[in-house]
Formats: sequence, C-alpha cells, structure tokens
Amino acid sequence: MKLLYTTLLSFCAVSGFAQNDIFDAARTGNVEAAKAMAQINVDTLASENGQGYSPLILAAYHDQTEFIQYLVEQGIDVSGSEGEPTALQAVCYKGFTETCAVLLEAGANPNYKDPNGMSPLHYAAQFNHINIVNLLLEAGADVNATDLNDRKPLDYAVLLNHTEVVSALEKTEE
Repeated sequence: MKLLYTTLLSFCAVSGFAQNDIFDAARTGNVEAAKAMAQINVDTLASENGQGYSPLILAAYHDQTEFIQYLVEQGIDVSGSEGEPTALQAVCYKGFTETCAVLLEAGANPNYKDPNGMSPLHYAAQFNHINIVNLLLEAGADVNATDLNDRKPLDYAVLLNHTEVVSALEKTEE
C-alpha cells in the first residue's frame, strides 16, 4: 500500500511539473521536452497556463514552427475556442510568415474573430505584414470583415499608410 501511495504521489508531482514546463517548452520550441511530457500526460499538450494561454498560442507567439508542427501531429486543434485569441492571430500580429502558413495548412480559420472582432487579416493589415496578408487572402480571408469598431482590414492599412497592404486588399475587393 505504501508503494502504491508513493507511486501515485510521484505521478501527481511529475504531472504538475510537466504541465508547468510545457509552457517553457512551447516558448523555446523544445519538442523533445514536449514529447517526454506527453508520455507522462498527453493532456499537457492542450493545457492552459494561468493567463489562459495554451502551448500552441505560446509557440505561435514565439515563432516556434517545429513545435507547432509537433502539436498538430498530436491532434491539437488549431482553430481555437469561440471568442478567444488564436495561434493564427498571434502569428499575424507578430509577422511570422512561415508559421502562419503551417497553421493555415493545418486548418486554422482565416476568418476567426477575437473578442474585439479582429480577424487575422485585421492584424496583418494593421502591422503591415504583406506576406501574411497575401497568405490569408489565398486562404479565403474576408476582406470585408469588420471589427467591433466597424473597421475593415483596409481601414487600418489606409490609416497607417501601409501602401502595399492597401493595394493587395483593394485588388481583392474588386
């Protein structure tokens, strides 16, 4: 009985440790650490930290493409939960083109809106990420999507004088 209790206690301690470390692994792109943690508790890969961020979103925010590919291979959903920020929005905000392509290929929704009504295209247009704008347009992003302030991606691009983005969005509107 004592051995069973000790084993259970050890498992609980390691599981909690693994869940905390999965976020460090996501930020740094440590796929091997994630694999080891998933062997202990596969649910760790889909967990959320105290701020509500998943390993997927943290990996996206830190441009950890290989880590994201590993998560996708493990069946992690890239579409996000309704009204929550997504990994695709994070890479569109930060300007990570390759990671954006990986997420779109894995099924991320280019028209998904966050709590502010912002789509990935809004972020890419606002921060002048023309390559991401083009990827999103190819993936079927809605150029007429409006945020909670009734602004389209084009409105942000015009306001901020992002001429290449303006041109790409205007061509798509025609």
